[in-house]
Amino acid sequence: MFNNDERTIPSYYPTLKELCYHICSSLREEEIKDIVKSAVREIGESKLNSSIDSIEDTDEFTLAQNIEKQLVSLGKQKDIAKFRHLHKKLCHSNYHSLLTNREGVLSFFLNVSEKKHVKRDKIPVFQKRSYISSSNKYYSTSSALKGGGDTLSDSSILSTNGDNSGQNSFLSRPTTLSNNVFIRRDAGISKSPSRPILVQNHNRTSSFISRSASDTFVTSPQYSKYKKNEVSSSAVIKELLFCFQGIEGALLKLDHNLGFNIDPQVRVPQCPLVERLMELGFLHNNIVNQCKSLEKGGSVAQAILIAIRQKLIDFYGFIGSFHSEYLKSSKTTDDTPLREYGCDDNSLTLRKLSFLTEEPMQLLQAVCDALNAVRNINSGTATTALDHFRHHGDERYRDVITSLIIHAGRPIINMIINWMVEGELFDPYNEFFISLNTNCHDRDIWRDKFVLRQDLIPNVMSEKQAHMILRSGKAVNFLNVICEKKTPIVGARERLHNMKDVNILDLTDPRSKLSETILAIFEETSKQVLDTLVNEFKLFQHFQGLRRYILLGQGDFVNYYMELVEPEMRKPASKLQFHELMSLKSSAERATLARYEDPEILNRVSVKLLVASGGDWGSDVFGLQYIMHDPLDAALKIKEGAYSHMFNFLWRTKRMEYILLSLRKERWANKNSLNWLSDRVPEINGVLVLADRLSHELLHFAQHFHYYILFEVVECLWEKFQLAFTKAKSFDDVIKAHDEFIIEMQIKTFQDKDSRTFINELRLVWDLVFELESLEETFCCHVAKEYALRVEREEHINIHGSNHELETVISQSNRKFSTFLSSTRAQYNILNRNYQDVLKKFLLELSSSNKHELRMLSSRIDYSGYYKKMDIRLTESMKYSRCSDLFN
Repeated sequence: MFNNDERTIPSYYPTLKELCYHICSSLREEEIKDIVKSAVREIGESKLNSSIDSIEDTDEFTLAQNIEKQLVSLGKQKDIAKFRHLHKKLCHSNYHSLLTNREGVLSFFLNVSEKKHVKRDKIPVFQKRSYISSSNKYYSTSSALKGGGDTLSDSSILSTNGDNSGQNSFLSRPTTLSNNVFIRRDAGISKSPSRPILVQNHNRTSSFISRSASDTFVTSPQYSKYKKNEVSSSAVIKELLFCFQGIEGALLKLDHNLGFNIDPQVRVPQCPLVERLMELGFLHNNIVNQCKSLEKGGSVAQAILIAIRQKLIDFYGFIGSFHSEYLKSSKTTDDTPLREYGCDDNSLTLRKLSFLTEEPMQLLQAVCDALNAVRNINSGTATTALDHFRHHGDERYRDVITSLIIHAGRPIINMIINWMVEGELFDPYNEFFISLNTNCHDRDIWRDKFVLRQDLIPNVMSEKQAHMILRSGKAVNFLNVICEKKTPIVGARERLHNMKDVNILDLTDPRSKLSETILAIFEETSKQVLDTLVNEFKLFQHFQGLRRYILLGQGDFVNYYMELVEPEMRKPASKLQFHELMSLKSSAERATLARYEDPEILNRVSVKLLVASGGDWGSDVFGLQYIMHDPLDAALKIKEGAYSHMFNFLWRTKRMEYILLSLRKERWANKNSLNWLSDRVPEINGVLVLADRLSHELLHFAQHFHYYILFEVVECLWEKFQLAFTKAKSFDDVIKAHDEFIIEMQIKTFQDKDSRTFINELRLVWDLVFELESLEETFCCHVAKEYALRVEREEHINIHGSNHELETVISQSNRKFSTFLSSTRAQYNILNRNYQDVLKKFLLELSSSNKHELRMLSSRIDYSGYYKKMDIRLTESMKYSRCSDLFN
């Protein structure tokens, strides 16, 4: 009789069918089938709408727990222990042969308890299945049918013999039936929708009303309200399938929040479950709505949109499978009435649909979380925003987020490949973590033209990897643009270029193929740039030129050139001529070992004259500069002033020593005249002693200080830089070593902010040297004139003799010279006292310094302890410094 297997038919169906055929034996075959279907429908509805809907599918443990909860709700907590004891005995193995369906027994007890204690204002379940008795009456329902519709109004309720209470229950039905009228409005059976089906049997005394008829023909007001406009589970499932796709239906209406509401005019079965399933439609609508904003985004947003659309396609595939199962379960025949009412185990029910939608629900929830995370942010940071959801405990949720991250990272990976392989930056939507500095000059291509944007670095990538990517592309761009050397795509760059389906999450694994390829490209491009600069651009030779001619490392050239330009240094700054100074430089180069230098290096050494102001001398505006290639100069910061400041400091230090040595030479040149005068004017010896002592002290200071600067500072730091240069593996390593060299040079030559005290004291010493030079020049000039005058007078006296007037003139001249000697001696004393004060302060600063080399400089200048004896603070300071060294 049935197309489906016997195992899908409940056990009560054969008995129920036999009973219906026995009672309605006088009716036609089609009418009996309708009655069987109505009976099955009644029993199925009873099971569906019962307070224990899933009790037949519930296991024994759950039933026992429900019974205990029922006892608690009734205030019979003391009976729980007794029930547990009885249930334990029931589960004993001795009763297995006597009682095989323990779940049915427990279900029966629970059902009886619930029906017994149900509230009076509620309609018991069994009253929904009622029989209406009638005697010798025909019932007409044509007025209740509205155009063949499926529902009947309350006004169409007909009564028999004044009895319309409907109190005859299924449990108290009469044993005999007469004049039975069966009213059926099932459109699938009735060929004429507007014509009621009347079944009359004069031998029966009761009318058995089908489910559809009983929904209308009830007399209780409460029952009428409860059953009004109720829809079947099958219709709700069909509506839900539309709801899942965001489509409004007859029962489920769209609201202003993109969600769905149940039509208040209808009642749906299992409402909480339906509302939970409606959430899937809200998630779908929310996703579709937020995807519209991604359409206007950049390449990363477009990639995320493609991934989400793929997820929606998978979701629609789920819905398609649900719909197919719904169509399969909705195909009913006359012989298989169980499918329509959920009695078939293979049919699609609300509970089964809820179970099947768990995975799509989690899929859409993950997509919604991802869309909320990337909303209103730069799409370049989308991978970082999504990565926070990747560390989720649920594997399926994590897989969805991982898939979105992989799609979002593909544009970033393409930009990385294009940047590292071609050296070109293609970022039309401003999403890449490397950007072009448009305010930077082209010659600053290495340091400032391409910058790293920290906020756009994906957190799946380490900062070290980001710097390697930046330097690799910058190296390729530098070779192509500045060096004009088109680099072939070979080695690791070729491997990266040929990579397919690259996953950005591979960057989290340092041993992945992508991470190792990036490291290999960084090493290859760095070595290629360094080799090009060293071999073709003579990078190391340029550094040596800086050391020799700007840092005064070429001693013979510096000494001779200083001697040549010294007259120019004493001129006003406005009278200096650039070409004259360049001519003197060329003369110094030809006269010294500099003539063996590479001409390209020598040609880059040039004279630099600062802008002169009123009162400036040549020494105030003169300097040397080294002109390097613009890209190298920008990368190494040669023209930013560090080398100019160091040259001025070293040049002044060297010139101070040169001036003091020149004074000593002049003293030796005037030795004969001074000895001759000292025999005749004894007062001159005191002045000469003061001048010689002050000159020697200043020369001692200048020589030791200049030695410290040239050998302990410049040469030591140069050796350190040269060692770092030989170990460098990239141009960035060279730049880093050079920057450290410049910083240490500035610190140790007192060019930093913390050394202002030292440089001020040194400037005072330089001023004292110039004052000494001026005083020494005045003294020597006056002595030379006095010597010539006295020689001339002695010759005149020897020839012509002396007289009173001549003696008077000679006496006045001697007094005037004695006055000059006294004044000169006083000036030497003042210079000496000022020098002692300045030197003591300078030595005190050196000995108090926390730097060992400066304390050693203090000991070298005062190697005999002369100044320590004059100022006890120097001794205490040195003791403190030594103690600090011991404890530190």
